[in-house]
Amino acid sequence: MVMVIMSLIMMPMKAKKDEEVAELVEQWEEEEREYMRVSGAVPLLDQWRVTALECILTGRIKEHIELKQAEGQMLDKYDDMRKEVMKWATQKRMEKMEK
Repeated sequence: MVMVIMSLIMMPMKAKKDEEVAELVEQWEEEEREYMRVSGAVPLLDQWRVTALECILTGRIKEHIELKQAEGQMLDKYDDMRKEVMKWATQKRMEKMEK
């Protein structure tokens, strides 16, 4: 069981659409919490969490994050990147619901 959860954490599902990103990030975070609960492990290092987050992103959101980084915004910490990703993803989810 622990190994299955760990594989989900290290290789999260990639979003197919922008509006799926927020839900998949939240799902991944729940899987990470479950892994820590079941295994007694400590939280993953920030760079592993950032890498997992990048795996979920679609091309458009990934490009947005890369642009922000190129502009000098430091998004190498998980919480900073998550905040930017969720802001973008929530906006895309709202746009989809308005259609």
